[in-house]
Amino acid sequence: MHASRIASYGVMGVIGWTALAVALASAVPLGANRPVSWIGLSLATYALFAAALALDVHRPSSRAARLWPSALLAALAIGWGFVQTSPMLSALAQWFAARAAGTLGIVAPSLMHPVWSTVDAPGAISADPIDGHHAVLRLTTYVALFWIALQAGRDRGRARAMLAAAAIGVSVLCAYGLLAAALGRNPLLGPDAKALSATFVNRNSFATYAAFGVIMNLALTLAGFRHRARRSRAMRDVARAVVGRGWVHVVGFAVCAAALLGSQSRGGALAALVGSAAVVTLARRGGRGGGLRRPGVVLPALVAAFVLCVGASGVLGRFLADPSAENLRTPVYLATLDAIADRPILGHGLGAYQDVFRAYVPMGAGAAEWDKAHNTYLELAFELGVPAACALLLAIALLAARVARGALAGGRNAAVMYAAAGCTLAAAVHSLVDFSLQIPAVAALFAVVLGLGTAAATAGTVPRRVRSWGAAGSQHHPLSAGVRYAGRRPPGWTG
Repeated sequence: MHASRIASYGVMGVIGWTALAVALASAVPLGANRPVSWIGLSLATYALFAAALALDVHRPSSRAARLWPSALLAALAIGWGFVQTSPMLSALAQWFAARAAGTLGIVAPSLMHPVWSTVDAPGAISADPIDGHHAVLRLTTYVALFWIALQAGRDRGRARAMLAAAAIGVSVLCAYGLLAAALGRNPLLGPDAKALSATFVNRNSFATYAAFGVIMNLALTLAGFRHRARRSRAMRDVARAVVGRGWVHVVGFAVCAAALLGSQSRGGALAALVGSAAVVTLARRGGRGGGLRRPGVVLPALVAAFVLCVGASGVLGRFLADPSAENLRTPVYLATLDAIADRPILGHGLGAYQDVFRAYVPMGAGAAEWDKAHNTYLELAFELGVPAACALLLAIALLAARVARGALAGGRNAAVMYAAAGCTLAAAVHSLVDFSLQIPAVAALFAVVLGLGTAAATAGTVPRRVRSWGAAGSQHHPLSAGVRYAGRRPPGWTG
């Protein structure tokens, strides 16, 4: 029985590492922001999810049961999106509405979108069912990635190792972006390379991705310093930690920050600043044994100050630019609110923003094609309707709150919770003015990091390290080899 459980953890480790590799690789083809890319990402994720689900059926996890409020809310929101895009389900919903209206003695409302009245075809609640199917595909992919990361992160050593690998992966992509910008030639983007955006067409979406790299590297660096700070406040212990093991993440922090500033994204810079501040706050206040001491903050602050002095001129210039030269986002936001008011409950259909919003484009903004609202919250309410949009956002907020509570409580895997909380806050801030989480590669990485953080925050009595080729083990370095138990029971074994 013990050998079977160890083998299960090993297989789950392989699935988790593969899912992380798929999520990171999805950033290379234009952030997976093309149908062929996100369909490939979804198919690979579904295959891994099927294997993980079969494994969990064999060895059920009690942790998943504790997340039922978020699971229920997300299922309701995505399920409603699926109903919107299916003519058959839309017709069934219309039938139920008619029956309910007849029972109440009122006129039955029409659930079908008004655009279908102009054509002789079966209607749907959504104005664009085809794009809606793709949107449902992407959302379910992110949920599957989150669940895989949640299960893989049950092993503490593996969770930290996966976070470290994700941070290094983002740092490598940012280094490529810096190199391409320095050479003036981007082989992956070609003529589409108009700014420092690495493999992303949109620099703002790349900025969120780089902000995740900043936050993950910072969380891993501060967690190492916090461990040292419990024994001494001397700067020499911080220096030893950097020279011995932490230099990779200090360099990664600097590279990601430089690439972020090079993108000249104001929203991305602000999101990274807020997320990093959250990480530092959690590291300073979290834990029963005392938070991070001042020496542990000095080195990251010096690195950040150096990067700001070298590369912040472009971002500051955009902050100080004449507001009249800015785009028309405010009128677009107001027009989007008008469209939401027309169908506040039903929504216009998941994925239908671009087609439907053409009827609401304000004066002066018609020269541009508004395929996104540049505000994820408004676009969700526009497409799903206010109730379903709130359900989806609340599902994420509940997970983030659980991670934040876990980070404040501290623990040996605090770095993972710091990173998840910081990335969630950064994504929430940038989503106010842009659509980064609507780019598949960004959302996929966010789902993995949030899954790892949730696993750390809901840790139970599971083996910390097991002898398997799927789990990383050492508590001293996130990428070191696993501990061999040679027939002995691992610490924390309850089977």
